[in-house]
Amino acid sequence: IMRRHILPNALTPVVTFFPFEVTAGILALVSLDFLNLGVPSPAPSMGELLAQGKNNLQAIWILLPTFTVLTVTLTLLTFVGEGVRNVFDQKRNA
Repeated sequence: IMRRHILPNALTPVVTFFPFEVTAGILALVSLDFLNLGVPSPAPSMGELLAQGKNNLQAIWILLPTFTVLTVTLTLLTFVGEGVRNVFDQKRNA
């Protein structure tokens, strides 16, 4: 009973929710690093690079690639989550 009914129905929400949790974790880590509340200063992080880019707006090459990589990463993870949810959604496939 457990392998046939409970486990497939319990595993589907976990697998489909995982990419969204990773996206939220990345966004939280970057936000804390941007506010200088995260990883200690000598360690490189995207939030610290965004803060340095904000402080040096004349040097756009610091801010633009970091923002682009962060935006593309979060967007792709969201698309992966949507795709996984569409594949595992039993109500839509039936």
